[in-house]
Amino acid sequence: MKVLLLTTSSVLYGRQQTAYHGIGWVAGLHRALEQYTALELAVAFPADQPMPKLHEGRTTYYPLPRSPRRGLRKWWYYWHGYRKAVEERSIVGQVEEVVADFHPDVVHIFGTEADFGYVIDSLQVPCVVHLQGLLGEIYPRFFPPTISAWDFRRTSPWRECVLNNGQAFNHQLMRYTAQREAHFLQQARFVIGRTAWDREVVLAQNPKLRYFKVDEVLRAPFYEAPTWQPRTTKQLVLLSTLSDVAYKGLDVLLQTAQELLRRGADFRWHVVGVTADSLTARCYGRSGLKSSLPMVHYEGVKCAEEVIDMLLQSTLYVHPSWIDNSPNSLCEAQYLGVPVVATAVGGVPTLMADDAESLVENLTPSALATAIEQRWHRLQQAGETPTPNLARERHDPCRIARLQEEVYRTILEQNV
Repeated sequence: MKVLLLTTSSVLYGRQQTAYHGIGWVAGLHRALEQYTALELAVAFPADQPMPKLHEGRTTYYPLPRSPRRGLRKWWYYWHGYRKAVEERSIVGQVEEVVADFHPDVVHIFGTEADFGYVIDSLQVPCVVHLQGLLGEIYPRFFPPTISAWDFRRTSPWRECVLNNGQAFNHQLMRYTAQREAHFLQQARFVIGRTAWDREVVLAQNPKLRYFKVDEVLRAPFYEAPTWQPRTTKQLVLLSTLSDVAYKGLDVLLQTAQELLRRGADFRWHVVGVTADSLTARCYGRSGLKSSLPMVHYEGVKCAEEVIDMLLQSTLYVHPSWIDNSPNSLCEAQYLGVPVVATAVGGVPTLMADDAESLVENLTPSALATAIEQRWHRLQQAGETPTPNLARERHDPCRIARLQEEVYRTILEQNV
């Protein structure tokens, strides 16, 4: 069987790691399919620089040329051109050329965020959409309750104001990409998800969809990492991995840190993925929220090995997001056995099914601080060492690869 993967990541092209660390689960699934199945694979991805077609092992790579926006063209895109760009369908012709060359049996589209979904109603080959985030659900929750687009605009440096490329722009763009996502889901016949929430959301939009549940493969280094062991020090060490967007919860993290400080807790909180000068931290600091606290350490983007080391040195992993489907960072912490406190939003309760008492239903600084204290207290009182058995089964690459192959076969059988 031949499967074409459409993704915004170059995945394992040249077997090199890309600078961005947030797309590792796509590469993980690709690697698992190569290792545990006999599928013949192709990967098509956008490329801003010349890259040749490449064949490695059972995988053929098809870079899809795209012209990077520079100068006035870039400025025009951020102010006006993004609306038209969302409707641009040039990707269809590029993918059709790949299909004519590779002759896949199934096309696997990763995510609804990019323009790959336009090929669904253009190809004769069956397509399956692999859900990542759900833009239609994120858009109305993009900004926290106490922060607005105007707060980001008025706290932006002059360069961002001229270019219009900050958080306010990301919110504007998501309005249109969410509408495009709704179109893709109406056109789709098959989707892959992994939480009760994403299943409910997409079937409400298109009840005719065939939904398949397939869990995610994690980044490779996590499968070789040791299991977390309880810390012997008295200081509470917290870790959160966020991205620099408003809905990931940096605001409530900072407010919770202040609440813990008022309660007299001895702690430090490491924040991976953002810096002290990030868009969100800068906005919150200039909007009256203390973004520079001595116990909060901004760590920036870290590779998998660095994240593993920080997780193993932590007391708890805390996920404070306002909306999420199945955050990889939470899954990675669970796989190592790190105790978790998380907000009960989106698909997170599915991931926390075996630890529901550590979910925070009402996301306030007080509620999150209390949940952290209670989780820490349970660890101290019971000498608890969490067992990651459920996470190990959920993210087993062999099981996932075999299940994914079975999904492809089912799609072929039902594509009549």
